[in-house]
Amino acid sequence: MQNNKLLSIITRFDKVLLNRLRKFIASPFFNANNNILLLFDWYVEGIKKKKKETYFDLKIFWKLNFPDSSYQDAKLRKLKSDLLKIVEKFLIQLELEKDSTQQSIYLAQSTAGGNFNRLNNTAKSNLKREIEKSPYRNADFYLKKYYANRAIYLLDDMELVRKSDASILDLNEDLDIFFLTEKLKLVFESLTRKSIIDKEIEVTFSEELIQWINHSDYKNIPSIAIPFHVIQAYKNDDDNHYKELVKMLEAHIHEFPKKEAESFYTYAINYCIRQVNKNKAEFNEQFLTINEQMLKSNLIEKGEWSPWKYKNIVTIGLRDEKFEWVEYFIHQYLEYLPPKYQDNALNFNLANLYYYTQQYDKVIEYLHKVKYNEVTYELNARTLFIVTYYELDEYDAMIYQCDSFTSYLKRHKELAKDKTQRFLNFVRYSKKIINNRFADQSVIDKLRLDIEKHQIINKNWLLTKLNEL
Repeated sequence: MQNNKLLSIITRFDKVLLNRLRKFIASPFFNANNNILLLFDWYVEGIKKKKKETYFDLKIFWKLNFPDSSYQDAKLRKLKSDLLKIVEKFLIQLELEKDSTQQSIYLAQSTAGGNFNRLNNTAKSNLKREIEKSPYRNADFYLKKYYANRAIYLLDDMELVRKSDASILDLNEDLDIFFLTEKLKLVFESLTRKSIIDKEIEVTFSEELIQWINHSDYKNIPSIAIPFHVIQAYKNDDDNHYKELVKMLEAHIHEFPKKEAESFYTYAINYCIRQVNKNKAEFNEQFLTINEQMLKSNLIEKGEWSPWKYKNIVTIGLRDEKFEWVEYFIHQYLEYLPPKYQDNALNFNLANLYYYTQQYDKVIEYLHKVKYNEVTYELNARTLFIVTYYELDEYDAMIYQCDSFTSYLKRHKELAKDKTQRFLNFVRYSKKIINNRFADQSVIDKLRLDIEKHQIINKNWLLTKLNEL
């Protein structure tokens, strides 16, 4: 079944969609071959009864429906191909039904060239109404607006309506905005790709377009301004363009569909992360603010948010010592995570909060509730166990955790080698700090130099504890 394209589509439909699809296939307008409907019903019967993959052998279908005819493989494959094409048409129809603006554009285009004067007026009214009621002002809106106004322009031409220069200027502006918006998105995608795979993808005229936009009124149009400021901020490490981006998001984010709006916020968040990683402390606050702004804009559906994005916010909030806000955040936005991650996210992040607020007994209590069913939680929880037992002066328990963690890291070969080594270094130097608590200053200094030259998880914590000896 996995290799059957037709089945892979049909099995995703619920009962309602299957019934609608059957009516679609049974319609003489879309299908004049009843054998296609027979094949569809046979597939659906097998799906409903959860038949094994062998049930869907087309030879069986032929034998059941054409017992008096010899098996014709080419004919049956043609039947299956025709059914697939009808199913694809059905999917297209479903998408078209969602888009009333596109329907109005098609209606206007279909009346062009025919004697449909009264229908022409209806088509023009529909187009104008659809454009006016659109809640969005993204690239897709401007492209549809162009096609809509183009259709009205052509209908007016048929009716010998005198055209003004404004009609042509409007068409030109809509097309420009669509083009510039999409072009800027490509430029940013190329920058992102380069940072990941270190391969430059040339987007033609990108520099010229950016320079031109910078000196034009188009940079005030949100669909252009947002990617424009993103590009300028990323390319030039320019905080001013970041600030302009945030202003645009605050004022105009409602003009974009949810997924697109979320991606814009992601650009701003990633810029903050870059600056935080450069030790620009002021961006800790920015990072928290922009994330909360995104969540309050209802762009994230409950049950769909990444637990690692949630954890990153908690971590930066703790570093910025916003402990009350972090506790509020942990509880307020927990339901935005997929249910299977919620318990671990709650327990680990509360443990982290209690570590920063020096409630070490609570840290141990909540870490014991973390289930090791995901490698990231396990790595972080084991690390937090070690540093907490150190703060509690429970050195035997700490050594036990260190040895257990070492065995885990050596046993799990699937972990990236460099990542494994950074954790192993952390464990090794944690034990060295315990064993050298009463050592001479020369030994401490040598240990410090050793730590500083290695790649280590929690290096700052190790150096801090070393300085306290």
